[in-house]
Amino acid sequence: MAKSLHDLETRFCEIATKRVAQRLALELARLLPRVGRKVGDVIEINLSREELAQMTATTLFTVSRQLSVWEEQGIVSLRRLGVVIRNPLSLMNISELK
Repeated sequence: MAKSLHDLETRFCEIATKRVAQRLALELARLLPRVGRKVGDVIEINLSREELAQMTATTLFTVSRQLSVWEEQGIVSLRRLGVVIRNPLSLMNISELK
């Protein structure tokens, strides 16, 4: 229970202090080991943009815009109901997890 409370506190702090790009990168990085599915040299996360927006306390439009920027940079590829992570290291750099 203490771990759950600590995780919740961390997420509230992120929402209050981090930019959207950092929050989205952090959430995708957290999701990689839990729901990511390795396919070749990429990792698929089968969550919609709306679900990602809810998880990061932002709007669907903002998540879509940020993911499109990352797609142009080669960090992710977008699917109808998911995101393919092409460069996890870049996500870590964006989220400042280094």
